[in-house]
Amino acid sequence: MDKLISYQLNQFVGKSQFLDFIFFITADWLPYIAVILFYWLFSKKKYFNKNIIIITVFALIAGLISRFVFAEIIYYFLDRPRPFVVDQNIVNLLAHNSSDSFPSGHASFFFPFPMILYLFDKKLGVKLMILIILMGIARIIVGVHWASDILAGAIIGIITSLSIYRLFLTKYRTKFIHK
Repeated sequence: MDKLISYQLNQFVGKSQFLDFIFFITADWLPYIAVILFYWLFSKKKYFNKNIIIITVFALIAGLISRFVFAEIIYYFLDRPRPFVVDQNIVNLLAHNSSDSFPSGHASFFFPFPMILYLFDKKLGVKLMILIILMGIARIIVGVHWASDILAGAIIGIITSLSIYRLFLTKYRTKFIHK
């Protein structure tokens, strides 16, 4: 199934310079821009206070733990090559190195941000989640990940962020609800 999805999505690379540019930006830069923009919008809400900073820091911590602890542990035990390494028909638009593919480091790092944001602001959280999902799809399109890499990274990121929320942030939720 991974190969089928990769072939279907990767076929669009190299057909148009404009589309390639969009795929590149979406796969590589969109998540950084989106996270900064959405947390800035979140901070502009009427209830801005030091708790916004705490929530943002915990989202960053969840992303870092997800990516640099859990994903790295999996990389240590699993050696899964990237699609463009396995199949020369897959075009690697990002000129990415051939390091381990499973799970996606981008997905494991970025999925905690919309998840934690969602717990405090559902509307912004859903919008950011859509952009992060687009990043995941774009990383399949550009040939650097299999669909299961993105899914695994998303699951790791979401579970990590929900754990961080449960352990540390539940007390902040009531502060936002009452304001």
